[in-house]
Amino acid sequence: MDDLENVSIKTTDRSLAIFGLIAGAVPFMISSSSSSFVTVNGQVVSSVYRDTVAIGGGAVAAICGLIAVVLAVRGKAGGSRIGLAVAALALGGYQLARGFGVFAAAGPGGSSHLTPMHVAPTPVPVDTSPAHCPDGDACNKQGLELEKAKDFAGALAAYTHGCELDEKVDCFNAGLFQEKGKVGTKDAAQAMTLFAKGCKLGDGDACMHEGMLHAQPGDGGTKDMTKAMAAFDHACAAKEAHGCFNIGVLYRDGDGVAADPKQAFEMFSKACDAEDLDGCHELGVAYVLGRGVEKDPKPAVPLFEKGCKAGNVSSCFSIAVMTADGAGMKQDLKRARQLYADLCDHDSFDSCTNLGLLLFNGKGGPKDKTKAAELLQKGCDGGVELACTDLVKFKLKKK
Repeated sequence: MDDLENVSIKTTDRSLAIFGLIAGAVPFMISSSSSSFVTVNGQVVSSVYRDTVAIGGGAVAAICGLIAVVLAVRGKAGGSRIGLAVAALALGGYQLARGFGVFAAAGPGGSSHLTPMHVAPTPVPVDTSPAHCPDGDACNKQGLELEKAKDFAGALAAYTHGCELDEKVDCFNAGLFQEKGKVGTKDAAQAMTLFAKGCKLGDGDACMHEGMLHAQPGDGGTKDMTKAMAAFDHACAAKEAHGCFNIGVLYRDGDGVAADPKQAFEMFSKACDAEDLDGCHELGVAYVLGRGVEKDPKPAVPLFEKGCKAGNVSSCFSIAVMTADGAGMKQDLKRARQLYADLCDHDSFDSCTNLGLLLFNGKGGPKDKTKAAELLQKGCDGGVELACTDLVKFKLKKK
């Protein structure tokens, strides 16, 4: 029996020792298969090995090694089996120490200890050389990834390099960074150069921004409506609907060009056809006022309704006015009240004023002079002169 027991113990201590060595080796295998890497956004996102695996594998190896040592000694095993057991115990202890950061150190391209389940991103220098960013499309993708990672300096470098490679979208993105000052101070002149190149390459957004910088240059800039018109015209031709809208505004107001209601109407119509809600609203206004087209409020109704459903505040206000007046549609003062109320809740102060007048006169519902006073006061505080005048005229006071 003793011999059989010794054989069983010998078999057990050897098996445990081998199992412990395997468990202790697992963290090394994990280490080699999940080494540090850098994503395209230029951030280190993975540690060299997972500390939790090192701790888990080390614990298993250490326990198996300890039990194997006890069994080997108890079974009076030879030195080789005791050595095997001790090796498993030692490896387990090493992995535990490794997992808990006893050997924490970082070197160039080497491992660095991180607390379990925590990986901190480390910035990596951005390489925008042709070898790393061989074409404009690649630069654009790199810039977008860097922008998502909040590395704006790197994104600007990528976009600028892409623009140099004649990628029109990169020119627009780089110009936007310079215009908004996402990296350092705003640089309208550099933004203008980038937008102009993007526009020349056929980017409608770039044309739009170039035009706006010519029309509203800001401090130190020079207004040039001729160049603004040319840029907006390029934007419109590039299927950027708001460029068509802006041309319509210039013709409507005679800003930089001779006022031309018919040309304005045509451009607003073109913008609206391309689903520009501001264009649809101005087209409706042209119908209501007879600017560049025969006066007829009926065609304006569906234009305003469409814009209002899409969230265009100006269109919602216009449809509320037409509903209250019965212009181009059946008068519905109750609905007008609701439309004005919704707009007033979103700080449309003209709507607050008009709703206040309906409540004061009892149109579309019961009279409520107290609420009317509150609404007119809100309109007055928001800069609507009519509301201020009516507060005095009707001798109303805010409650």
